[in-house]
Amino acid sequence: TSVEMIYEMISKELLRRFRFDLAGVFMKEGEELVVKKNTIIDERFADIFTEWNEYFPRTRYTIDVSDGTAPTAFIQNSRMFVPDVLEIMHLPMSDKDKEGLRILRTPRTFLAVPVRQHNIPVGLIWLWTLDNTVPMSESDLKMVELLCSFIGTAIANAQLYSTVEDQKEEIEKLNGSLQQKVEQLHDMASKDRLTQLYNFGFFQEELRRRIHEYRRTGGRQQMSLVIVDIDHFKKFNDTHGHVAGNIALQEVANRIHRLARRMDIVCRYGGEEFIVILP
Repeated sequence: TSVEMIYEMISKELLRRFRFDLAGVFMKEGEELVVKKNTIIDERFADIFTEWNEYFPRTRYTIDVSDGTAPTAFIQNSRMFVPDVLEIMHLPMSDKDKEGLRILRTPRTFLAVPVRQHNIPVGLIWLWTLDNTVPMSESDLKMVELLCSFIGTAIANAQLYSTVEDQKEEIEKLNGSLQQKVEQLHDMASKDRLTQLYNFGFFQEELRRRIHEYRRTGGRQQMSLVIVDIDHFKKFNDTHGHVAGNIALQEVANRIHRLARRMDIVCRYGGEEFIVILP
């Protein structure tokens, strides 16, 4: 289910099975071929691999035959096999290919095979030997092509899986955000903005539910109400102003809330009046 794991597993398998020394996986991104994975299995070539791995991840091939062997094999949608690279080093080639061969020092056998999905190239795998040539029969070459076709299908499945997982994660984030907004809307609809106590509308609904519960249980679920009113509040408001009045309302609301049990429902009834449902 991991595209990166597919790149690594298939690269190592090709190197092991066909005795190449270096493998590279390119995938098409827009109008470029981009290196996704470089692999070696022989530590003798670690120095070469380090330099190679510094050069190619920042080097992209444009999908144009003039840019090198990789885009040529990709565009032609056919394998490119060179039994011994040393015999063709004198031929004209792109600057990118020249630099790649310089890094490899003594490249020998080279094979590039398109990675296909529904017979359409979506990427490329190339294989190199670095000290000895490797004989490849026609059946060997067809086997590599078959494996590359399999890779194309495996990558498509992994990308689909990754997309679905990303979408699931995004949906979960959206659901979480939606739930948060629902709770915020619920608070806005059910809470008094000044005191942060439940409002009169919520009190009505809760009282109706509690009465229904009382009837359903035949009176076993009992309940009390406490109604609280601030004395002389209008005079206090007129004398000290609405800002002071609001502070007084908030302070009284906080004190009632602190005294209430967790099961009690504290509401602002209206104005300077509060009500507490006591199950």
